[in-house]
Amino acid sequence: MLASTRIPIVFLACANSYRKGKRLRYLVNERKAISRILSSDKHSVYQPVEKGNVANEFFLSLLRKRQYRDRVSVLHFVGHADMSYFRLESDEFETALSIDQLSELVAQLPNLKAVFLSGCANPRILEMLLQRDVPAVIVTQSRAKDSRTTAIAKSFYTLLSEGKTLKEAFEGMTALHADMRPVEVTYDVDSDQLHWEGKELLFNGLRLPWGMYYLSDNAEKLAEGANRRPILFPTTRKRKLKRFRRSVGVAAAILALVGLAVGLTLLMQQPDDIVSWVAAF
Repeated sequence: MLASTRIPIVFLACANSYRKGKRLRYLVNERKAISRILSSDKHSVYQPVEKGNVANEFFLSLLRKRQYRDRVSVLHFVGHADMSYFRLESDEFETALSIDQLSELVAQLPNLKAVFLSGCANPRILEMLLQRDVPAVIVTQSRAKDSRTTAIAKSFYTLLSEGKTLKEAFEGMTALHADMRPVEVTYDVDSDQLHWEGKELLFNGLRLPWGMYYLSDNAEKLAEGANRRPILFPTTRKRKLKRFRRSVGVAAAILALVGLAVGLTLLMQQPDDIVSWVAAF
């Protein structure tokens, strides 16, 4: 198995716009900068997958592929979004990726540890991701070109590429950027609601505070390192199982032939003794 198949993936998606006055050039620069950080060392803990200028259906089908699906550890979205969709860019026009579509996609990524919303966060997206049991959701929100969002992202991925855990990378980032803070979120079973300090202020039109939001039940997962163990995809498991069964069958056949040869040899060397032994039964 190739070494790259063991390395967790940071999947970089750019949700930009081609509409006049809406195009944000810095989004592409941010995506490429993060990719360079994660690719700068051949022994990097994470492998970047950078996909820009893709329509939503291609984006969704891409992440469903086995080569990516089981290895995606971090999803990084940068760009435009509102309470209902991300607006992904394509070669000729922009296409909307609904929050419900994203929710279904996240549910199919079993090893997803974090989602980084760079400039495109809002309460509905945040709550959907936490309810999907994503251990950490890193939030920044900006309606215009904001160099801080890119600086925050670069700091975070630099630390992550060095093997830091999510908790360590975030703590290192907060030391450089006072805008960011950890936010513990609790889940109330009876009301099926998420709660965190200051949430009620959002209904008064205040901006979603920047930081890393995490469910209290997932606090321990933030201290886990990147998973570099070999990941056996379903097809690989099947192939290995078939090879194992084939090996067992071949070994059994060889043993049977050896036993038959030994028996014939004994029969030829001491026929009278064997005949007498068989007659006794």
